[in-house]
Amino acid sequence: MSFYICSNSEDNYVEQAVSLHIRHLSDGGFITKLGNDFLLALYKDWLRLGNAILIFSLEGDKLNGFVLGIKKKDRLFNPIKARPITYLGYLLSAILKKPFLLPKIIESIFYEGKSTTKINAELLVIVTDGENRSRGIGSEMVGLLGKEFLDCGINEYVVTVRKEMERSNNFYVKNKMTLCDSFLFYGKIWNMYKKTITEKC
Repeated sequence: MSFYICSNSEDNYVEQAVSLHIRHLSDGGFITKLGNDFLLALYKDWLRLGNAILIFSLEGDKLNGFVLGIKKKDRLFNPIKARPITYLGYLLSAILKKPFLLPKIIESIFYEGKSTTKINAELLVIVTDGENRSRGIGSEMVGLLGKEFLDCGINEYVVTVRKEMERSNNFYVKNKMTLCDSFLFYGKIWNMYKKTITEKC
């Protein structure tokens, strides 16, 4: 098992990470319904604009997990602002196929204002494939993400998860995160956890 930090938006593992995201987080998720091309463009642009920390977990040369941290979630939509025509094409294609997505797309624009918490950094996505869960990979990646955030001068971040996902909520509590907010989003109650990073993370 090895871990490494992605610094290149054209790294081949970025595409594998997006595939892993779609495969494991499509149940009840929204952003995955916008399509592989939309999500891949976001990942690459977050990296290119310097707003992402992307850490891969590898078994040999196979990607079995990753964590994506965002340094400033108030810049979450900067890729769309930078390339509006490209992203508009992705969004229109998704809406034409699935018109029910339009209200959720509009709601997503107001995501940052859903919480009263002012912490700007966020653990946005964490995924391990099914056969590698309960091996401590997720906790390892959380620890590595904390170190990378500290190197960027960030000592706290948040993560959101649907309240109904008991296993995921328990994972964040296990990793010393504390519940700091709850709010309604996409018709579901979401919990927000806060993590204060120390040198021991």
